[in-house]
Amino acid sequence: MQHALIISSDAKQQEALRKALELENATVHSAADLSEASTLLAQQPTRLIFVQHSLVAGDQLPGIDNLREACEPEPTRIVALLDNPLTSKRDLVAAGFDDVLRTPVDLADIAFLIASAERVVAPAPTPEPIEEAPRIAVDAEVLRQLSLDLSWSTTIEQQAQHGLTAASKIFDTLRGAVWMRDVHDRSLRCIAARGLSDDYHALGLASLNYMSQDDWVSLSRRPVFAIAPETAPGLTIELMRAEEIDNALIAALFTPSDVIGALALFDIAQSDEAVDDELIQLIDTVTAVTAMALDQTRLRDDLSNSEATYRQLVEEMPNGVFIHDAHGNFLMSNSAIESICGFSEDDLALMNLYDLVLGGPDGPDGNELAEILAEITNQQNDDPDYADMFGPVTLNLLAADGRHIEAELYFRSLRLRGREDEHWIQAMARDITNEVRAFRELEALRGVAESLTGIDNEYQALQETLKRIRGSIDYLHASIWRLSPDNVELICTAQTGIEFSKLLADPDAGLAGEALQTGQPRHVAGIESGQHDAAVHRLVVEIAAVPIIADDRPLGVLQVQVGSERQLQPADIDFLESVSAQIAGRMERHELVRNIEKLDASDAATGLDNRRTFYGRLRSACESAGDKPVSLLHIGIDDFKSLNDSYGHLIGDDLLRQVGETIASQLAPPYHLARYGGDEFCVILPGVSRDEIPAVAENVRIGVATQLFSADEQLEQLTVSIGAATLPDDVKGPDGLVSAASDATSMAKRAGRNQVYQSNSAFGELSMQHDQLVESLKRAPQDTLALLVRAMDERMPGREGHAVRVARIATQLGRQLGLDETDLEQLGIAAYVHDIGMFLIPDEMLRKPLDLSSAERERLSLVPAVAHRLLTNVALPPAVSLAVVHQYEHWDGSGHPGRLVGTSIPLAARIIAVADAVDAMTSDRAHRDPLPLAQVIENLEASAGSRFDPEVVAAAVDHLDGTVPPGEEVKSTFLRDSLELLGV
Repeated sequence: MQHALIISSDAKQQEALRKALELENATVHSAADLSEASTLLAQQPTRLIFVQHSLVAGDQLPGIDNLREACEPEPTRIVALLDNPLTSKRDLVAAGFDDVLRTPVDLADIAFLIASAERVVAPAPTPEPIEEAPRIAVDAEVLRQLSLDLSWSTTIEQQAQHGLTAASKIFDTLRGAVWMRDVHDRSLRCIAARGLSDDYHALGLASLNYMSQDDWVSLSRRPVFAIAPETAPGLTIELMRAEEIDNALIAALFTPSDVIGALALFDIAQSDEAVDDELIQLIDTVTAVTAMALDQTRLRDDLSNSEATYRQLVEEMPNGVFIHDAHGNFLMSNSAIESICGFSEDDLALMNLYDLVLGGPDGPDGNELAEILAEITNQQNDDPDYADMFGPVTLNLLAADGRHIEAELYFRSLRLRGREDEHWIQAMARDITNEVRAFRELEALRGVAESLTGIDNEYQALQETLKRIRGSIDYLHASIWRLSPDNVELICTAQTGIEFSKLLADPDAGLAGEALQTGQPRHVAGIESGQHDAAVHRLVVEIAAVPIIADDRPLGVLQVQVGSERQLQPADIDFLESVSAQIAGRMERHELVRNIEKLDASDAATGLDNRRTFYGRLRSACESAGDKPVSLLHIGIDDFKSLNDSYGHLIGDDLLRQVGETIASQLAPPYHLARYGGDEFCVILPGVSRDEIPAVAENVRIGVATQLFSADEQLEQLTVSIGAATLPDDVKGPDGLVSAASDATSMAKRAGRNQVYQSNSAFGELSMQHDQLVESLKRAPQDTLALLVRAMDERMPGREGHAVRVARIATQLGRQLGLDETDLEQLGIAAYVHDIGMFLIPDEMLRKPLDLSSAERERLSLVPAVAHRLLTNVALPPAVSLAVVHQYEHWDGSGHPGRLVGTSIPLAARIIAVADAVDAMTSDRAHRDPLPLAQVIENLEASAGSRFDPEVVAAAVDHLDGTVPPGEEVKSTFLRDSLELLGV
C-alpha cells in the first residue's frame, strides 16, 4: 500500500489532492501543519509528502529537514503545493523542496510524482451501492452529492451540469438548461443542457434583453414555476416552442451581490399550485449552492485567464519582462530576457536579480537597485494601489557568456486580481548596449571631428582625439603612430593612458606593422601581439591596431590596448576605423597645410624665408629672448641692379640664390636667414651680443667678397654692404631693430660699399635733429654747410679757425704726396668740412677732455655716419664724402666705421686724420697749451703703422721740420677758390 502525506491548512486544497491521489490508489493522510505532520510520520513514515509552501516561510516553524529525519531511513520526496503561480522556485529549492505541484491538480503530475516515489498503483475500490431511502433521505442525498460533485468539479460546465442534475432529480424531470451571465458584455451563455436538442445546447449567446431587470429581480426572490410558453419570459419563449415544451420552471442563480445566471427545468410534473415551501427551499438550496460554486470557479478561471493573458502578453513583448519579489527573487520572465542576458527562465528561477547586476549587491549598480526596490516597497506599504512606473534606470548587467550589458529598466508595483495580498515588482528591461555604444560613438566621433578640425596644433588635436574616444572604448593605453617620410619607422605622435615601458616603432614588426602592410585592422590577444614587454602582458588582454590610410597611402597606425574590464567587439573595430579615417584626413590636411605654409613662407627665388615669415620669426625671437640679446644683420648686394639689367631676372634670381647659400655658409647656428626683398637679406642672430656682431658681419662680408658667382656661364664677383643692430643695446622692439640695421646698411653703401656699419642707440636720439639739418641742406646746401663749419669752430674754446687750419695742412700734405690739382681741391674741401658730423654732438661732450662714458663713445661713433648722410644732400664730389666718413679708420684696421686696413682706406681720409692730429697738438686747448714740436713729431711717429699711414706721417714730419716752405699752401688758388664756393 502506497502512503502519501498532505500537509496543508487549506481544506479545499487537501480534499482536491486527496481525491487525485486516491485515483492513483494511494493511501492518504492529512495534517494541518508541520508539527502535526511530524507526529503522523513518527507513526507511519512515507516516501511522498506534499507540503503547502507557505507553512515553511517562517523561521518559527519546523523545517523540511525535520520531515526528512522523521522518515529515515526511507528516502523521502517532498513536494511543494503552490496556489500562487508567481512563487520563486529559488526560494523553494533553498527551503529544501524536491519538486513543485501547482493547483488545480493535474492527474498526470500526480502519476508522475507517485512513479518518481516508486509507488505501486493499487486497484480502485468498488463503490458500495446506495440503498433505497425515503423521499426526504433521497433529497438529502441529492444535496450531499451535489456538494461533493461541485467541490470536485474543475470547470463551470461540470458544475452547471451537476446543479442541473440535482434540480432535475428534485423535480423529477429529464429536461433542463443552465444559463450563465457574462459580467463584461451583459450576455447569456448556455453552459449546460439536459434532454434538449443539439440546436438548443449549441445556441450560444443570448442577449439579456430577453429578460428585463424586473424579471431578474423576481427570479432572485422566488423561482417562477409552471410557465406555459405563452407566459414565459422572453428568454424561453422561442426555445420552449422550438422544443415543444409544455411548461418550465426558471430559478435565478444568484450570489449575495449579483445574479449570475438562471436554471431552467422543462416539463416538470408539479404545477404552480403543487409546489410547496419544501420544494422552494430545496430549489433555493440547489441554485444557491450551484451559484456559489459557479461564481468561485468563474473567479478562478478569470484569474487563470488573466494570468494566462498576462503571461501571453508578456511573452509577446519585444522587451524583456520579468516579475520578482521585493528581495529580487525571479518569479517569472519572458523569452526576451533570455535573448538579452542569455539566461533561460529556468536559470532565472534559481537566481536573484542582484546576480545579474555587474558588481553584485555591493557594487554601485547593486546599491542603486536596492534603493529603487526599497522605494517601491515603501510606496506599496503606504498606498496599496500604488502602481507608478519608476525609471528609466540604466544598470550594467552581466550576461551568461560574460559580456557586459547596458540595460534600461523600468519598475512598478504589481498586484494581480485575487492576489492582492502578494507584493510583487514587475520590471521591463531593454538592451541599450548597442544604442549607448552608437550614441557614445557618435558623440566620440563628433568630439574627434571637433578636435581634429578645431585645434591648430596637431599634437594637441591628436591627444584630444585619444581622450574623446575613451568615452566609447575604455582602454588602458591608446596611441597614434605616424609613418616617417622615409617609411623606415613609426613615430609616436600622441599617446595617453598607462605608460608602457616599451612600444615597438619598427613599421615591419608587431601588430602595427601587420596593420600597415595589410591595410586591414588587426585584433588579437595582448600576449600574442609581440608589441609589449612582459610587464605589459599582465595588464593587456586585447590589442587592436587600425591603419591610418589616405588615398591608399599608409600614414600611420591607431592602436589601443584594453584590459580585463573591456572586451573589444567587431563594432569597436568599426568605430576605430571611423576614427582612423578622420585622423587620416587631419594628417593629410596637415601635410597639405604644411606644404602650403612652406610655400607661403618661402621666397620663390632663393627658397629662404620671405619677409612675412622673417617678421614672424623676428617677433618670436624678441619675445622669447628674455634678458638675452638679439642681433640683426641687414645685407644689401652692392650694385645688383646692373647685374639684373645685364643678365635678366632669371639669372638675377639664381645669383640671389647663390648669395643666400654663401651667406648661410658663413653663419653658425642658431640663426634665421631670410630674403628681405629685392637685393636684401636679413639674418636673425639670437643670443649674439653687440660686441660679437661686428665679427659675424665681417665674416659674411669677406665670404661674399671672396666668392665667385656663376651667371650665364660667366663668373661674377659681388660685394655686400652690411648694417648691424642689437636689441636691446641699440633699439627697443623688433621694428626698431630692422630700421636701425637698414639705416646702417644705407650708411655703409654711401660710405663706399663692401663695408659693415653698426648702429647704436645714439643714432636714434639724433635722428630728429639730423632730419632737420638734412632739410636745411636740401633748401640751401652751400649756406648751411658753411654755417655748420663756422658753428663748429665757435662751439669749443681754442678751436677757432680749426677747419681752415686742417684744410691748409691737409692740402700741403697732399701736395707733398703728389696729388693732382683736382684731388687737392677735393681734399681741401673734405678737410674743411671734416667735423661736419660733430654738429649733432652735445656741447658738454665736446668740452669734455677725458673719461667719456660708453654711451658717449657710442655717440661719437656716429659722427662719420651722420657726416655722410648730411653731405649726400650737398652737390660735392663723392671723394669728399668718402674722405670725411673714413677719417677715423686706422691703418691697422682698428678704426671705424668700416674697420678698413692700410691702403683700403681712402688717401684723402688718411691725410685728414694726420692733419687733424697735427692741428690738435699744435693749437691751444682749454685744458692745455700747445705741445712742443719735438713731442708732436714723436707722437706722430709713435702712431705710424698703427693709427696713421706711415707715408703721410713722414710727409707731416717733413712739413713740421720746415722741409716744405711755410705758407706755400696759402698761395694755392684752387683751395682759395674752393673755399669761396662754401662762402669761407
